[in-house]
Amino acid sequence: EMQKTALTAASLGKPFLLLLPSWTAEKVLFRRFLRSLSKVIAESSNINGRNPCEQSTFSEESAAGLFYVCRAGRRGLPSKYTFRSPEGAGKDVCPFFGLWFCGGFGEQMLRGIRAANRGRGEGFWESDRTWQPAKIVFSEVTTAEGLVNVLWADGTKSSLPLEHVRGGRRVFTSLAALQEAGLARSPDEVKQRWQGNEKRKQHREAAIEQLEAIRKRKRQDAAERGTKKKRKEAREYVRDASVTIEKTKLPADVCTHFFSQKGCSRGEKCRFSHTIGQ
Repeated sequence: EMQKTALTAASLGKPFLLLLPSWTAEKVLFRRFLRSLSKVIAESSNINGRNPCEQSTFSEESAAGLFYVCRAGRRGLPSKYTFRSPEGAGKDVCPFFGLWFCGGFGEQMLRGIRAANRGRGEGFWESDRTWQPAKIVFSEVTTAEGLVNVLWADGTKSSLPLEHVRGGRRVFTSLAALQEAGLARSPDEVKQRWQGNEKRKQHREAAIEQLEAIRKRKRQDAAERGTKKKRKEAREYVRDASVTIEKTKLPADVCTHFFSQKGCSRGEKCRFSHTIGQ
């Protein structure tokens, strides 16, 4: 239902915002959905004569006009949403990392990414040693210097170290970016997790035992009905190793197989002679 809604919204040029677990982005079903969404975008661009994602970095997400947003905590690190658990649910913290899946912006996608990057947060004002409200622009982080641009409430702009900012929003435009931020697992990490998961191992062993039991029961049923396939017995071949004679040169009452490369499988029971009369 989610896929149908998103595809319909994209075809109509309407934005959609889906709050989902971050691991959704790495699932095969969602990657297929992205490819379907990119086809809708491509068909729309052919009609309008313009590709709304032509300026974005190439990825399955950019082709589908989709990006991810989450809130940021200290040092600009992705931060989980807090929530009030329903009474009796037994969950004190969110069991997954919530991520906004944003798409359907069409030609305004890049503008939407820029707007999402400017989230409200706080910056540390060194002159009076206090935290002041500001817009944190994580898209302009200079990785070499470890600085991030901050827009203060009075309209001025500063560059602060990451440890001097908190809050704001983080935007990711590809699965690789999510993996780098620790919000999605790489294929190798998924494989290692499966191999180290004792509960999954137990489920796999139980499934194998169940499959073997089903196969054994089918073999027993087939044997009782007399439909079990008979295996071919191993046959021994005898031949005259001293000579090989063509079939056309042998008498009609002589075994042609005995004087061939393969030999005769009937042995003494063969109704043809294994000798050539003088």
